[in-house]
Amino acid sequence: MSETRPSAAWHRLLRLAHWAALAVLALILGAQLVFFVAHAAHLLGYPYPLDYGEGPLLAQVHQLRAGTPIWRLYANPDQPPYAVVNYPPVYPWLVALVALPIGDALLAGRLVSLVATLAVLAALWLLVRAPEAGPGPIGRGPVARVRGGLLVAASQGLIVLALLGIPIVREWAVAMRVDMLGVCLGLSALVIVRHHQGRRALLWAALPLALSLLTKPSLVAAPAAALVWLLFRDWRRALQLGVLTGAIGGAVAGLMQLGSGGWFLLHVLSANANPWQRGLAYGFWHDQLAILWPLVGAGMLGGLFGLLERAPRTRNPEPATRHLELGTRPTIFLPIYYTLFGAVVAYGVGKVGAYANYFLELYAGLIWLAAIATRLRGYRLVGLAVLVLVAGAQLRYYPTWSETYLKLAGIIEGHNPPRLVLGRYGVWQDLQRERAILAAYAGINAALNDQVRAAGAPIFTDVPGVAAQAGQLARLQAFEYRQLLDAGLADQRGLLRDLANGRVPLVVLDYLGNWLTPEMITLVTHRYAQDGSRGTYDLYRPVEPGPVQPADLAFPTGLRLVGWHLAPSPGQPAYHPGETVVLTLDWRVDAGAAPPAGYDVAVQLTDSAGRVLLEFSRPLLYGALAPRDWGGSVVQHMQPLSLPPELLPMDYQLTLALRLNGRDLAAPQPLTALAVAEPAGRQLGERGYYVPAPLLAAWRELGGDESAGPGDALMPAVPFADGTLQCFARACLRLSDGRWQRVPLGELVHLADAGLRPAGAGAPGTIGDGFRAFWEAHGGAQVLGPAVTAELVRGDRIVQYTRYARLERPLEGSAVRLGRLGDEYLRLPGGGPYRWPEYGAPQSGGQ
Repeated sequence: MSETRPSAAWHRLLRLAHWAALAVLALILGAQLVFFVAHAAHLLGYPYPLDYGEGPLLAQVHQLRAGTPIWRLYANPDQPPYAVVNYPPVYPWLVALVALPIGDALLAGRLVSLVATLAVLAALWLLVRAPEAGPGPIGRGPVARVRGGLLVAASQGLIVLALLGIPIVREWAVAMRVDMLGVCLGLSALVIVRHHQGRRALLWAALPLALSLLTKPSLVAAPAAALVWLLFRDWRRALQLGVLTGAIGGAVAGLMQLGSGGWFLLHVLSANANPWQRGLAYGFWHDQLAILWPLVGAGMLGGLFGLLERAPRTRNPEPATRHLELGTRPTIFLPIYYTLFGAVVAYGVGKVGAYANYFLELYAGLIWLAAIATRLRGYRLVGLAVLVLVAGAQLRYYPTWSETYLKLAGIIEGHNPPRLVLGRYGVWQDLQRERAILAAYAGINAALNDQVRAAGAPIFTDVPGVAAQAGQLARLQAFEYRQLLDAGLADQRGLLRDLANGRVPLVVLDYLGNWLTPEMITLVTHRYAQDGSRGTYDLYRPVEPGPVQPADLAFPTGLRLVGWHLAPSPGQPAYHPGETVVLTLDWRVDAGAAPPAGYDVAVQLTDSAGRVLLEFSRPLLYGALAPRDWGGSVVQHMQPLSLPPELLPMDYQLTLALRLNGRDLAAPQPLTALAVAEPAGRQLGERGYYVPAPLLAAWRELGGDESAGPGDALMPAVPFADGTLQCFARACLRLSDGRWQRVPLGELVHLADAGLRPAGAGAPGTIGDGFRAFWEAHGGAQVLGPAVTAELVRGDRIVQYTRYARLERPLEGSAVRLGRLGDEYLRLPGGGPYRWPEYGAPQSGGQ
């Protein structure tokens, strides 16, 4: 008896420690499940693409629902629908089917990911609880065996649920992304392999394995693990499974390649062959291990001691040729293989454009191994250690959202340190910030949808969801298209011609330079001008060139001017000193000619005696599109002419010269007369932008230079199709058909505010008591507009938005002022100059 009592006491103590660890893990997972449900509710109720990746998939599903054959999606990316489809067709096809009864493609895509995530949990549970992996009891006797079985089952169930607490799983489980479906199909195939090992029915696993690869080809952990595991057990069956999986995948790929006219593999393979960078891989691995190293430790313990438990216990083990897995029950090798191949997939996170979703298979494998460790008969302390480690892996995370900006955390700050899940800024606070940011983005995207739908044609954007959410096409899928272009597999010249001619009616950019080519950026900043913003997005529209005037001026190298445009002055009929005159030239290459690159267009302003007073020189098509790339089309070259303030009023002549390598190809040729009248407007602001007479009258009516007036000009008066826009420090004015109106800056700039807390109990439509006197003294609803928000706390100030303005006062004080909404609407980086015209100042000459 004395020898058994310590053993019994030890088992009781160990059992109590297990239950205590389970209780702690259950509490942590309870919180994590609340976080998971809250995040899922946020995204399932958010009707717009959340990030870059959801946009292309949404666009693809829209195309399928509109009747586009699935193979047509994989067409020439330079032709409609301008798609680069990174993945094979399983996910968009399935989402299109699910969207039939739901009617919402984005919601259908997120629901597919959510159901797939829950199916991953079910597959892991079935793999962990496989018949060969029956629980071993803690203690002795039937009661102890029952208790031990319950303890093991509870441990395994909680560890499997811990997958939902991994940040990337929580994020990807309700995103319109292919990954969770691919992982689900792969693990489902392994369930079939385990359940039907040794039987012909095992070959049914070929279907989910092939579908997994046809969802995302880089998800190789499941097929590789299945084939290697079978190879050491039944090589013939492994060969059959591999051949059948390859045949299914190959047949689908071949049909898609044929139906797409030979483009399918370019989309699926070439567009994904991005460069691999060691620094990227190190950064991702470092960040993931910093918060999830306990999970790695738990998985390694499960794999290591699983191998030790499976070691043969006799002096005459089965021959290696018959059983290379060292044990009588080799189930541990399947999760080991899966995890190792998952680590290989995660190595690919160094690919440009990759994200932490490359770790999903690795994490699923580690969870699998950790759960197996809880029923190792010979190593009960290992099971306890695994529970503690899994609980530790749930304790830290990286915040998703910036506390300050309407951006992901770390994008602007440059760093995003890990935090405790529960604490001053834990997951719950992050989710509250998420709710506020999604509410702000909902308003921004609703406003963007109005603009995109009004454009009525494919737009240009660096965030595909901007077009997809409005049911419109985007001319390029910025990141993926750039990869193809850099590999010489795409042709941007057609897009550049359309940009040069202003045929793309709207440009919506999150960031000027976000995977756009230098040529695209050049054309956007020369042929287009910024027309304000919506939240974090800048809007650009083509500068209106004015009516065309036919011409026929030939130049020696085969270039021909076939027309020109002069945008009318807002102070018609003449132009004025200080004004920017918009001249646009229509060029064509003569048939059979092959002009070289490197031209400059020089426009000269001459007096009645023929003397050159001013010259404006600019590279032809701004150096972005050489004549050999015009494709026989007429292309427009915009040449803004910034008239100096000291220019004398009189009639002038514009002449045109074309230069190659600094030398005139011919004598300057007369183009048109230009009448310059006495100044009717005024130069305003530090940069001296000219305000034409009609807008100057409005500027004065609104208060001019007064503290509540429009203030300094921030941009020239730019002609767009719907009128001439000019923004000032505190107002933007649009002139159309001789009448001016204010841009509702208060309503538009407020879209970018996220999570501002109310400063009092005032109603949203009522001017606060602290602002009422100022508001009434400066025109009230007629000038500043009615209130559109309640009083809010914004940094160190209390603010209230009206239709046209933002009223501000200090937290401690009563002095009221107007916010500089013109600056914020134009979103000029660092207070820099308006981007158009980049060139345009006279380069030589004088009076």
